[in-house]
Amino acid sequence: SYETYYSDELLQKFKTDVIGRFSKGEIGSRSKRSLLYNAERIRQFHDIGQVNLPAKDRGTKYVLCGNYQQLHDEFIASLDKKPKATSDISWSVHRYLYYMQNKGITSLANASVDDARQFIIEMASSMKMSSVKNIVIYLKQFQLFLLSNHIPSPNCMALFSTRIYREYPIYDYVHDEELDLIIHQIDTSTPKGKRDLAIILLGAVMGIRAGDIIHLKLSDFDWNSLELRFVQAKTGTPIVLPLVEPAASAVKDYIHN
Repeated sequence: SYETYYSDELLQKFKTDVIGRFSKGEIGSRSKRSLLYNAERIRQFHDIGQVNLPAKDRGTKYVLCGNYQQLHDEFIASLDKKPKATSDISWSVHRYLYYMQNKGITSLANASVDDARQFIIEMASSMKMSSVKNIVIYLKQFQLFLLSNHIPSPNCMALFSTRIYREYPIYDYVHDEELDLIIHQIDTSTPKGKRDLAIILLGAVMGIRAGDIIHLKLSDFDWNSLELRFVQAKTGTPIVLPLVEPAASAVKDYIHN
């Protein structure tokens, strides 16, 4: 047996608490929306015994018509990419097809190169050039898919091959004096401090990316030849690096202690 308890006042208090946590930065906007949405589902189930709220849309807000959605899905299915890359490509092609659809062009056979050019111009007005560059690269892949499958569409290969330069901020490097100040803040008498020192020196002395450092395994360290061997997460390239001081000593100290 179970006991049911419900209170409008308690539910409202919960919602107020969620909004307060969001305003303090304790939770993100996605968590806030999810908690408030589910609170409303509880209220509705109590009031009418069922939940009639529409399911949350977990996809894009740029809803495509049938033939565009099918075209998008066939293209995505043809890719052999990692999930993150596939998601970025999917988003870009969705935006592109939705733009055409919004202009009343419900088939790419009726679109023109100028329509595609206007899409890029519109994206450039609200995005960083690095993002626009990625969109153009992904649309070039989409264009190759269209051509190889003989799907009627404007030939935008020249347009999507246009070189777009990313905007790179220039950061100053960490000077030796600054690195010393950082290291001297670490309490190496604790396991956490030993770990932190090893992480910082692997990056500062050996130039290893953070994403690679967090995936290092004991088997990657060859202490006989004093070499570190791993596969770069970003490029998939096998890397062999000499274990140089003081990074080697810091890693040894962390492993042993």
